[in-house]
This record gives sequence, C-alpha cells and structure tokens, in this order.
Amino acid sequence: MLENLESALVEALEDEYKARATYELVISKFGRIRPFINIIESEKRHIQALLPLFRKYQIPIPVDNWAEKVTVTASVA
Repeated sequence: MLENLESALVEALEDEYKARATYELVISKFGRIRPFINIIESEKRHIQALLPLFRKYQIPIPVDNWAEKVTVTASVA
C-alpha cells in the first residue's frame, strides 16, 4: 500500500515540478504573459499541497531538476 502511495505522490510531484519549470521557461522567454503567469501560481500551490503528504508518510521528497530538462517552442502563438 505504501509503495503505491509513494509512487503516486512522486509522480504527482514530478508532474508539478515539470509544469512549473515549463511555465517558468515560457515566462523567461516571452515575458509575464497570460495564462502562464496565472498557471505557474497554481503549480506552486499544488507543490505546496503535496509536500506535507511526503512528510506525513516519511517519503523522501524528490529533487526538482526539471529546469534543465524542459524546452519550449519558438512561439506561444
């Protein structure tokens, strides 16, 4: 049971890390444009909501290394 929980939490947090890194890169490349400035705040809240579950169940929190992995297109249009 705990293995499934750990797997699900890690997958959820990694997904949030990836999304946040993607939106940070979009904002860095194209400026503070909507909807990205709004969405990134949601991603940050999702991450903050997940972290207490890692602590509660004593699951190691994965390192966020998505900043060097994500790419964005040449245009947001």
